[in-house]
Amino acid sequence: MEMRPLDEAIAAALREVGELEERDRAGRAHADVQARMGYLHDLLRRLERELAGLRQEAAGIPQGEDLWRQTVDDLRASEPDFLLAPAPALISGDLDLLRLVEYTAGSVALVQERRSVLRQTRPPEPAE
Repeated sequence: MEMRPLDEAIAAALREVGELEERDRAGRAHADVQARMGYLHDLLRRLERELAGLRQEAAGIPQGEDLWRQTVDDLRASEPDFLLAPAPALISGDLDLLRLVEYTAGSVALVQERRSVLRQTRPPEPAE
């Protein structure tokens, strides 16, 4: 019985197992990034809807216009540096991702609060 071909077959099988493990690891990492992107995308869409609602409600009302501008200024002042390039945070899943989620969720809450304030201070509609 020749040992060389058996040794080579075992080595080839172990290499294949290693490659399969690496592909599995990459697949899991990809799924993790996809989940993070989905969550962040949902938050950003929610922020977009809230901002559009605030803008619409503020239109034509002097204090509403001021509140709109103040909200935009507040959001810009607190946005993380990497907001427009979040890929490294999404891939690594580190503290920057947490900051991004915190900023986005906090922004949604801020805009909702401002919409509530605007509704409370809005002048009554004229009776017809």
